[in-house]
Amino acid sequence: DTVLAACCDLDENKAKAFAEKFGFEKYYTDYINMIETEKPDVVCLMSPVDLTFPMSVEIMKRGFNIILEKPPGRTVEELEGMNMAAINTGVSVRTAFNRRYTPLVTELKKRIRETGEKIINITYQMYRHGRYEKDFSTTAIHAVDVVKFIAGSDYIDVKFNYDHRPELGENVKNIFMNGIFKNGAHTQISLVATGGTVIERIT
Repeated sequence: DTVLAACCDLDENKAKAFAEKFGFEKYYTDYINMIETEKPDVVCLMSPVDLTFPMSVEIMKRGFNIILEKPPGRTVEELEGMNMAAINTGVSVRTAFNRRYTPLVTELKKRIRETGEKIINITYQMYRHGRYEKDFSTTAIHAVDVVKFIAGSDYIDVKFNYDHRPELGENVKNIFMNGIFKNGAHTQISLVATGGTVIERIT
């Protein structure tokens, strides 16, 4: 029963093409005009990461619920600002961490529930080939989230080690993370942006 009321892009041709392809009833080039005109139940915000914080706060100020693409913010300060805006306006804000809904992960969660066995350790390996962007965290955050989801607990301690690769580009690095959860489970996460293959594996 979902109605795709409207979509928006600064480029009118892109907005029109998107609306036609996915079945939106209208399209706009100004997101504020769109939400104030359409008054949707929820806004799906897909923006460049540097615009997520200011745009989400503007949407919340107008009283609209939001689902965001990841990452929800670039810094702790941005996240705290978004959280405060959500509290002050009373709207609901969610981030679309899609790994939680992949068939293998949902089956794994189901089996954990059915057996009631305690998780002691989770390892997660994310390998990518030729990912030389300055900030790999916008992809790596999926690993950090899905491991937390599988563990069914919040992190209480995390330590990072970085394998810097300046010869491949500014701020290019592989990331290795060790974490402990409130329920006592441990995790080791390897985020290898410069590997020779593309793999995601949970053990």
